[in-house]
Amino acid sequence: VSLTGAMLTKTQEQYMALAGTDWENAARRNVAFFAVAACLLDPETPVPDYVRQEVESELTLIAAHEQMVPSPVINMGNPAPGNELLEDYTQYIPRGHYDESEELKTYFKAMMWYGRLTFRAISEDETKSAVLIMLSLREADACNSWNRIYEPTTFFVGKSDDLGFYQYRDLMADTYGAVPSLEELTAGGGKWEAFKAGLND
Repeated sequence: VSLTGAMLTKTQEQYMALAGTDWENAARRNVAFFAVAACLLDPETPVPDYVRQEVESELTLIAAHEQMVPSPVINMGNPAPGNELLEDYTQYIPRGHYDESEELKTYFKAMMWYGRLTFRAISEDETKSAVLIMLSLREADACNSWNRIYEPTTFFVGKSDDLGFYQYRDLMADTYGAVPSLEELTAGGGKWEAFKAGLND
């Protein structure tokens, strides 16, 4: 809960810094992404007006858990028809021991949200979202909290098939010489193009 709250705050700060730039939509997607998780954990979480529609749509689909349709949050920015990310909302039905209490049901839905949704490397805008999240997590408290969740999960379930924090961080450090600041990253240029190419190698 504390990590989700911290990330929701950090992504809102990034959004305010990037409003009006080519990175605005990616930053807005991240606010919505963490707002969904925060609302699953605590329905009283305030949601910023600029992502309210997408967050409410996502929460409605999760609560109904009936169909496979494009994710309102991940597909923010209107991807080309046929390129939308589809999510199977039937997976959000709590099962096993997670169905034994409201607290466990809440935890299950939030972990499903974090575990199932992905930012695709073939989409530049989703890649921007992933990189912005990586920059937020680099702050010591957030990174340590994330590791306390990630390491035992990896031990029991195995490594994720998707690119994660370490892959983005290491490739970015290799490309830029060090993990760049928000200002350097969003300036674009040849290093950003080289980073994108490296993701798809």
